[in-house]
Amino acid sequence: MFPKRNLYVVGIFLFLLNTACEKTPKSGGESWQPVGPYIVESVLSRDVVDGYPAGITNEFYIGDTVHLWVQWENVADTHYVEARFWDPSGDLADSVILSLVPSERLITTFFYILTPFSSIGEWEVGIFLDGQFQRSHLFWVSEERD
Repeated sequence: MFPKRNLYVVGIFLFLLNTACEKTPKSGGESWQPVGPYIVESVLSRDVVDGYPAGITNEFYIGDTVHLWVQWENVADTHYVEARFWDPSGDLADSVILSLVPSERLITTFFYILTPFSSIGEWEVGIFLDGQFQRSHLFWVSEERD
């Protein structure tokens, strides 16, 4: 058990740490802006129709196609986007690389087909930009539908 004095020291430390981490707005209304491309939204779905995800879910069955839909912003140069799919044992099942070229609509889509030999369980797909991790999604694969 901590003596009361140590609890006070810990409390003061946490207060100072929280105060030091708070952001104060700069004068003139400046705000933080990300440098380089960033993900606005990403989802898994059963399909992509007219460029948009259809049937958003994280539950799939053997025989389904897992679609990864990613919307980007702040893309001024060409970049490389990679989707890596890991099976439940942690083995890399597939990796796909696409070019992200500045355009009016910055959407990338990837897909992975779950064959009869695909593993049942929790899978993961990671999104990488120029080799740097950005985001991941977990999804569950079950036996075939009845």
